[in-house]
Amino acid sequence: MRRTAVIVALLVIPAASALARQDPPSLTTQFSANSGEASPAGPQHQHDATSAGWQWAVEATAFGGYNYQYRKFRDFDEVESQNWLMGTLSKSFGSSSRLRIDGMFSFEPFTLRDIGSPQVFQTGETFNGGPLIDYQHPHDLIMNLGAEYSRSVGATTVSLQGYIVGPAPIGPPVFMHRASAAENLLAPLSHHNLDATHITPGVVAMGLAWKGFKIEAGTFHGQEPDENRLDLDVSKLDSYSTRVSWAGGPWHFQVSGADLKTPERKSPYDATRITASASYFRGDLDRSPGSPRQDRTARCSAISRP
Repeated sequence: MRRTAVIVALLVIPAASALARQDPPSLTTQFSANSGEASPAGPQHQHDATSAGWQWAVEATAFGGYNYQYRKFRDFDEVESQNWLMGTLSKSFGSSSRLRIDGMFSFEPFTLRDIGSPQVFQTGETFNGGPLIDYQHPHDLIMNLGAEYSRSVGATTVSLQGYIVGPAPIGPPVFMHRASAAENLLAPLSHHNLDATHITPGVVAMGLAWKGFKIEAGTFHGQEPDENRLDLDVSKLDSYSTRVSWAGGPWHFQVSGADLKTPERKSPYDATRITASASYFRGDLDRSPGSPRQDRTARCSAISRP
């Protein structure tokens, strides 16, 4: 197999902060733990304890490329773009409370083919009712939409999150928010089983953070998004997960587990998923090895027989 990819353009819009002059948070910092706690991947977002104003930040990344793959039975030849746009609106209340509203969007439904981007060995989600193989699906137009409220109680920070669509508390930060993978043209092959729950319909979660340690638990809708990339897949909360993490210096570790109800649209199985990962962020030495494990349990009510 011979594969050629030519990068045509790389666009990065830096974050902007309004109403107060501060160093804006990096993309990885804001979303690294999906919980508002900054990671070692970027600068801490400092808030003025006496400020009552709203602050905003916008970041975006777009890759444009020519994707040519020569294969034994079928060639692929595509001009495509993978991209995302993130906006954050936040407000501090005194020195101990903070509200953050998140929105993240992708124009991949318009810049990739409906079937997605050709990628050997990639799997996840469906197209025309069948499971995708050797393709990375387009991400939904609305990837994240929700809010988090956090409050400090002594050395402990308590957070509460609610998302119409957003990240469930399982796995490491999604690849586009990890410094080790933020410049990848294509999603890592581990994406579907390790961190694909960054687009989860309906998420309610809470967390406790203390001296670098964090424990989170949440409930959400466990099934992956449907093939319509422009809608919101709102449904009942039927799955749950918990995650324990620690961040210090350039290191970030996490272990998480989830009970997922029929996560695959074309599979009659519930799943128990366990993930563990370690990340190191410093200069050019960005690494994020991770390992997912998933066990499946059949649900008789979901099995259809010919």
